[in-house]
Amino acid sequence: YGPGFIPFSSESADGLPYLDQWTEELRLASTTGETFDWLLGVFYFNEDLQVDSFGYDSLAGGADDGYAWQKQEAESWAGFGSIGIALSELWDARAGLRYSHDDKDFTAQRVTAPFIQTLLYGSGPTVVIPVNVDDSFWSWDLSLTYKPSNWVNIYGRAATSYRAPSIQGRTLWCPDVDGTDPATDCVSVADTEDILSFELGLKSILAEQRLRLNLTGYWYNVNDQQITAVGGEYNTATLLNADTTEGYGAEMDMEWTPSGYFLATVGASYNPTEIQDPNLTVAPCGGGCTVTDPIIGGLAYVDGNPLPNAPEWIFNGIVTLQSDPVYKHLFATLDWAYYSEKNFFLYESKEFRDDSLEFGLRIGYAFSNMKYELALFGRNILDEEIMQGGIDFNNLTAYTNTPRILGMEFIAHF
Repeated sequence: YGPGFIPFSSESADGLPYLDQWTEELRLASTTGETFDWLLGVFYFNEDLQVDSFGYDSLAGGADDGYAWQKQEAESWAGFGSIGIALSELWDARAGLRYSHDDKDFTAQRVTAPFIQTLLYGSGPTVVIPVNVDDSFWSWDLSLTYKPSNWVNIYGRAATSYRAPSIQGRTLWCPDVDGTDPATDCVSVADTEDILSFELGLKSILAEQRLRLNLTGYWYNVNDQQITAVGGEYNTATLLNADTTEGYGAEMDMEWTPSGYFLATVGASYNPTEIQDPNLTVAPCGGGCTVTDPIIGGLAYVDGNPLPNAPEWIFNGIVTLQSDPVYKHLFATLDWAYYSEKNFFLYESKEFRDDSLEFGLRIGYAFSNMKYELALFGRNILDEEIMQGGIDFNNLTAYTNTPRILGMEFIAHF
């Protein structure tokens, strides 16, 4: 247990000295009736951003230890439209089309390198690094809805979408190993990603309107998904494109009120994901963790891994009991949240992964027609210690959930 040997300090912070954003959207929609409707619109976005990155050393009284800056001007615009048709009393169809264009101008410079980077790699100041990316994309969606009754709705949807090229300027901690990429100095670019998805679902109100049940199944495929390799041996953030990412699953959410004294809300989902790129590699941890992926030349091959922070199973819910169906009076509420084991990073290791199960409880009394409420509450009542993320640079560091909290509260409604 514990982080292990920490060979040197590594501390940084970012500032946002300037940010200006402008967003406009204009829509024109029909009022032609129930059998046919249409919508047309345009969208515009402009951003001017500056980020300052500082290194410092708390062991030396907070002394400065490196400085870099980056600026980005981004412009996006789009035109879109959709139509909806009532095919019959039971069937509705909708189709949409969108054209988008994105343009980004980026500059960055490392003015002063952190001491450890200079010591290990000979890093120093860089020239101003300019990067420009732009792209355009057509996206569409189609949906079909079937309503066999007023209480059941069955739908299917197919859609495409995209993410414009992205730029990451992690220049402060760029290792400059052997002078690689001296023109970019860790300014990384991810190309456009696009996604195709299908969804089939059911929404229903059953059992004399005491049960609401929604079910969904889905599949998606992402080409050139933009992912970020964070931390690792070189303590940097690098944008990458995975050749293909595939995901599928099923979701359920339910509200059940068999009587005025009992209410349950439950949600569950199964969500496997997989990175499919035999050539995709990332730098693994620098603190001695146990990597389970193949390692060649100091890099971990992540083909076949799930996406980071993407558990396969999620299960949560709330159950409430109350002594009066209208004014509540004495009540008790139990809630829980569970997710199965997930990786914190793109690579797999035995240390940087965990699952989670937490319970909460609230017991109280409402009076004066629910104007006042007095309750005892507890969060994480089993006091579970759960890893929620990690730092994998030069030690084994994880950050955990909040420990058990017990308290009392009084609520007055005015």
